[in-house]
Amino acid sequence: MRRVSLFPRLRQSLGALVPAGMPRLLRPLFAALVVLITLALGARAEAAPPPEQMPPGYTVQRIGAIRWTFPTSAEPEAKELAREVDSTWSDLADRFGVRVSPDLDLRIALNPEQMQALAPPGRRLPSYASGVAFPAEGLILISFSAPRTFERPNMRKLLIHELTHVALHRAIVGERETTESAERRIPRWLSEGVAVHEAGENTIDRIRVLWEGALAGRLVSIDRLDQSFSAQHGTVDLAYAQSADIVSYILDGEGDAIRFRVLIAQMRAGSAFEPAFTKAYGFSLADLERAWRERVARRFGRWPSMLVGLSALWAFGAVLLFIGYVRVRRRQRRTLDRWAIEEEALAAPLPVAPPPPPPVSNPPSPRGPDDVLDAWQEQKRRDGELPTVTHEGRSYTLH
Repeated sequence: MRRVSLFPRLRQSLGALVPAGMPRLLRPLFAALVVLITLALGARAEAAPPPEQMPPGYTVQRIGAIRWTFPTSAEPEAKELAREVDSTWSDLADRFGVRVSPDLDLRIALNPEQMQALAPPGRRLPSYASGVAFPAEGLILISFSAPRTFERPNMRKLLIHELTHVALHRAIVGERETTESAERRIPRWLSEGVAVHEAGENTIDRIRVLWEGALAGRLVSIDRLDQSFSAQHGTVDLAYAQSADIVSYILDGEGDAIRFRVLIAQMRAGSAFEPAFTKAYGFSLADLERAWRERVARRFGRWPSMLVGLSALWAFGAVLLFIGYVRVRRRQRRTLDRWAIEEEALAAPLPVAPPPPPPVSNPPSPRGPDDVLDAWQEQKRRDGELPTVTHEGRSYTLH
């Protein structure tokens, strides 16, 4: 029987790759190895961005379960970020109580324009974002520069933020559901609030936005909070600040870590968010919003409305400026008072001192018997030192 080859061109191509001196028994094994290597390289090439989208000067490299795309000039920074992923992924698994797959596609851009170029075809990234996650695809994009200021954001916090989105999605949805059904089951404010909380992004600026929104009466109810993320820039900032504060309220209390794992387990089992939340925490979303608004009122109080719109930094600087002004005025006043006292002392006439009294001369006191006796004895002493001669009963001193 004549054998008919189904793949003549494939056999011919593989035969051209087989070394001429290779034994016939090893040639099929070599051909199979070539096919496996070709398929593996083809699979990795399909996962990479299309050539027309890849900006020049970028490197694609697989580190563990993660495929990294980064600027070749920023390879040290990319390697440093790669070391953060393992520990962050482990911490997120502990927080959610679910071990999820770490298979990710991480793309780092130099600026927002190149981040858009690295995005999947047809996906338009938000103009205000330094990082974006596509949880269903396991895709994360972050930029080395912010879109509005072009300053470098905190890359570690930015990476943790986007990793949290993917980990939360996989902890709740797993690999079974589509992106549309997952978005209906996971509220946007919950995902964003948990990401801000895990990354430690509760900055002073975000607190200021929440403070101004509370004073102006612009806080959004929880059931309408998701819609604020697609609005204009100022509303988006308030939505992020409000979401982060609500999530902090339900995560930072005693026993809240266990309740949050119960919430994740209920949603993973198929329950909708609101009944899952009530079962995990023991109260409804309406009760949560009421308690949270009371806490906001206690934190910020009812400060004068004239301060609405001022940043906390400027308000604090104004207070320091006023305190410094008062201190300088007091110091100047003390200096002027001291100078006035000194000038008054210099202008006053000097007092004239009275002339000293004349010296008192002591008159010679009259000589008493003792003085005469002393003089006599002194004379005798001096006389005893000179030779004397006695003649006819009388003494004469020789000179």
